[in-house]
Amino acid sequence: MVEVLEAPLVESRVTFIKGTIMDEDHLVRAGANTAVACFVFNDGLAVDPEAADAITVLRVLVLKTFRPVLPCYVQLHHSQNHIQLHMLKKQRLVCIEDLKMSIMGLSALFPGFTTLLTNLLKSSVDQVADARVSKEIQWRRGSCLDFWRCEQP
Repeated sequence: MVEVLEAPLVESRVTFIKGTIMDEDHLVRAGANTAVACFVFNDGLAVDPEAADAITVLRVLVLKTFRPVLPCYVQLHHSQNHIQLHMLKKQRLVCIEDLKMSIMGLSALFPGFTTLLTNLLKSSVDQVADARVSKEIQWRRGSCLDFWRCEQP
């Protein structure tokens, strides 16, 4: 967590506040009463994804009880757990399992899709990290890259 908070990309944009979502004073201190939106992330390395999803659902329910009109962006492991949140308004769900399956399906239909997606994501992160690099150096790096269209048998 310390490495993420000290990364130059997020250092000026993210503030870490220690507290619990179950305490209304902590929610006010974190600014949930005036926030434009709230992101609720899941434990990506959880040993028990079902338990992690249950904790995430509980957090979203507490937020919606505290401020019902607050838009929430929620990450869940399994898509069947979104049923517990279907009656809440102004929320967006991302299920890791669905995302993986969609990428695998697109990879089967379009060979090389995952490579393209990975390269696009990595190059966008590299551009943010190398924002201080001159345009000439960026052009030199990009000039050696080519796209080729090949007919497959």
